[in-house]
Amino acid sequence: MEASSSNVMNTAAAVGLSFPVVELRDLGSSIEVVLISGLDKNFMFHEVISILEQEGAEVVSASFSTVGGKIFYSLHARAIISRVGVETTRVRRRLQELINC
Repeated sequence: MEASSSNVMNTAAAVGLSFPVVELRDLGSSIEVVLISGLDKNFMFHEVISILEQEGAEVVSASFSTVGGKIFYSLHARAIISRVGVETTRVRRRLQELINC
C-alpha cells in the first residue's frame, strides 16, 4: 500500500473519524481514492470500480484490507483521455451515495 493511503488510514484511526470515509486526491491526470467503511456496509468493490470507469477513469491498481472491524479500500486510476480528465466532484458524490446506502 502506498504511503499516502497509509497516512489517511492512520489519521482516520487516530482521530476516530466516523465511517464511512471517502477521500479523493486529484493528481492531475490521475486520482487516488481511499474508502474506509465498517464491516456492516453492503457495497461491492466492483461497484466502486464501475463508478470510476463510468466517469472516464481507468483503474490501474486497487486493493483492500480488513483491520479491526474496518475495511480499507485504495484505488489509483488515470483519466482515459488525459486532456479531459476526471470530474472528481462528481466521482466523490457518486461514491458517497454508494457507500451511504
